[in-house]
Amino acid sequence: MVWGEPAAHAREWGHLFHCDRCRERYLAFSILHQALLSSLSAYSLAFPQSPASAAARTIRLQPLQTGTRGVSSSPRLAAKGEQPDDPYLVSSFANAEAGLIGRLLYHRCTRHLTLYLIAESDRTTEGLKVTLDDGCLTGYSDRQGCIEFGEQPERSFEKMEITTPRGVYDLSRTTSLSAAGDDKQQLILPGPPRAEIDLTIDRQPQGIRYIITRSGGASIPEADELDIVGITSKRILPVKTHKGVALLLVEPDEEMLKIHIY
Repeated sequence: MVWGEPAAHAREWGHLFHCDRCRERYLAFSILHQALLSSLSAYSLAFPQSPASAAARTIRLQPLQTGTRGVSSSPRLAAKGEQPDDPYLVSSFANAEAGLIGRLLYHRCTRHLTLYLIAESDRTTEGLKVTLDDGCLTGYSDRQGCIEFGEQPERSFEKMEITTPRGVYDLSRTTSLSAAGDDKQQLILPGPPRAEIDLTIDRQPQGIRYIITRSGGASIPEADELDIVGITSKRILPVKTHKGVALLLVEPDEEMLKIHIY
């Protein structure tokens, strides 16, 4: 509802009208969301749109002092004897030059941590690598810019970094494959270290296999293995090369849209 998505129906708006607690949370999030985006609107997102290959960039987001360790509840609720403590711990980060906001929501009851990346509507936030506190947690955003970190202990985070991919296979522009054929594409990753990557697309009755092979195979040091992120029409598929090779497999009713290489 804060993002203005059409999924909110009349019944949700009706609930919001009658419920003090939800209405106050909605207003608090809306004010924060609008204030942050309006202050960043003069900047353009500095991510490459769909490069064949580009030097990876790491963008540091600074923590915002919003004063909301969870949104406070109305005194009216406390007067009615209801629980005033909000279950959410909210942390926000931003980078004005990149025009990007990262928001962490921690649910104290379920102990689940979720990250939302917010950018201007014409900018993509999918398949980006997000690192919290120098590697304490790492994940890749889905098509909605969301990362589910699952159950985590409650803690505060001081650093958030967004890393753009070194290379992208944009498969939405790939011509359809023959029923039994395969297709090969090459990508050059700029250094250091420079790397040549071959993508083989193998169509099988049980699905399509995407085989990523790096030249130098067995001689590649373990520290130089690549992180591969497949972005499909349904999910995010993160894998890592082993001896320079990685495999992504999608179901027959699933479409591979992009492959990001880190």
